[in-house]
Amino acid sequence: MKDTRILAAAFAVLLLGGCSGEGAPSDTPATTSETALAAVTESLSAEAASPTEATADETTAQDTTEETTAETAAVEPVDGSVCKAVALAVMDAVEFPSMAEAGADRIGSYLDCDLSQAADFAMYICGSGGFADEIFIVSKEGVDINAVEDAMNARIDSRINDFEDYDPNEVKKLEALQLLETDGYFMYAVSSDADKCIDTAAQMLG
Repeated sequence: MKDTRILAAAFAVLLLGGCSGEGAPSDTPATTSETALAAVTESLSAEAASPTEATADETTAQDTTEETTAETAAVEPVDGSVCKAVALAVMDAVEFPSMAEAGADRIGSYLDCDLSQAADFAMYICGSGGFADEIFIVSKEGVDINAVEDAMNARIDSRINDFEDYDPNEVKKLEALQLLETDGYFMYAVSSDADKCIDTAAQMLG
């Protein structure tokens, strides 16, 4: 259809040029009809190209929207901490006893590893000490994860010894500890519903 319009316009211009250009010398550099034909052809070609350009603009807008949606879906940090946001969300999703945060000043009392260079971490334990429930999550940035795992295993073994003569049900929680490891984070959870803890965190961390 577009080719037909171009040919029709070109034919009309040639007819006009033929009428107005009689007697013109054959070696004239460029006739008025030739110039007009070129202008018409260029105009119609540009019009034909515009849908493609519009499609490209729409694709770019869609990509931008998708990027914005992805950014919106990311974990919203709490007090600047992604790990804390994940831990709090897990405790909202799963029933825990009264939990207390083990901050940077006390973390060494629970996990015997160096977290001084850690970009981000969070740990919550039972505030009364009467239950074995706890959550720990750390960003891998600046951290020796093998050392963290060794410290975790030592802590769990120690906690099992603590609870063996006190409450066998808490020993079962410790023995059923669940782990999550992504490209950027490492986490463990001790809970009667540890699977749900890990599933909740995994959904948040992608």
